[in-house]
Amino acid sequence: MANPQAENGYIRLANELWDEVIRRDFTKRQKDILFFIWRLSYGCQKRTAYVPKMKDFELCGVPATKIRPELEYLEKCRVMFWDRDDHIFEINKNYEEWFVSLVKTWDEVKFNDLIALNLARKSPPAKGRDIPKEEEKHPEMGSCDSQKGNEELPKKGSSTARDPLRDAGSEPPKDIIKDINTTTTNTTDPIGQASDIFLEGIDTMPKRDKDDPFIQILDAYCELHKKMDIHIREKERMSIRWLLSCGVPANFVIDTMRKIYEAKKRREEEDGLTFRPPTSFTYYKDAILEAWMAERVITEGVPVPEGVPVPPVALGSLPRKSRHQAQIDELTRLIEEERTREASGSR
Repeated sequence: MANPQAENGYIRLANELWDEVIRRDFTKRQKDILFFIWRLSYGCQKRTAYVPKMKDFELCGVPATKIRPELEYLEKCRVMFWDRDDHIFEINKNYEEWFVSLVKTWDEVKFNDLIALNLARKSPPAKGRDIPKEEEKHPEMGSCDSQKGNEELPKKGSSTARDPLRDAGSEPPKDIIKDINTTTTNTTDPIGQASDIFLEGIDTMPKRDKDDPFIQILDAYCELHKKMDIHIREKERMSIRWLLSCGVPANFVIDTMRKIYEAKKRREEEDGLTFRPPTSFTYYKDAILEAWMAERVITEGVPVPEGVPVPPVALGSLPRKSRHQAQIDELTRLIEEERTREASGSR
């Protein structure tokens, strides 16, 4: 029976990369190539893989006559780097540069829910197999003893014509058997043990500071997108900290983020499209900052700091084409309406 162990080698690969391979619309042949390169690079504790001949890709099921177009496609899509002179291949870890569409049925919310369920559940105990005792004979296995009745078993150490090579020297030492039994007992269910440790550690985790602006934004983002904190990437966390460092209040970030979310949802539904929530907080970053600067320029006359994008709404210039322009226009309108309501209410 196969008994693979991590001590004999493993591929250390971030879950983010696995997630991207799952949700991108790769063909089976392209996935085979990616796995093959990963095995020869990270599986060998190296960043790159050396494949001297195109014919070597037949080992992963890709014919030599088909491999070159697949490699060129992966290279053009920025999924892989290919050094033709030295026959070196490397997977591009920056998956945001990949030009590969998502599978049509991808649903990030459902996927995160499945991950949460598997992280929280306790694994059932491993089901062991009933191993027959050495004294039991099985007629279906061809034992001739079943036809002759019960015969007296030979004593250990003696040889018989039926089994001339089995003697005391061929028996495994008792200390080895003891070690095997001990190891089997201790490693019956390593996944279940890991789950127990994870669940026990939840109660001992430090309490989150609800008054921390970063935590407030992070929690609001996770609640809006039905994500867990552990799935928020470092790049997204840096974007939150960057907005706070620019002086944007946490409540403004949260309110603006929700308005952008609702505006995107309404716009796609009006166009008859299936709403796809933003997959990263970086989607909101620039629009939030520009909305904040527009708010301050209009209401307080605060000059725009050097290096910060100039909001066209504040300066009255022509609309600037950008992926966030629709959100900025919508936010500006909402800000004007809110200011008008406050002015009328004060009277």
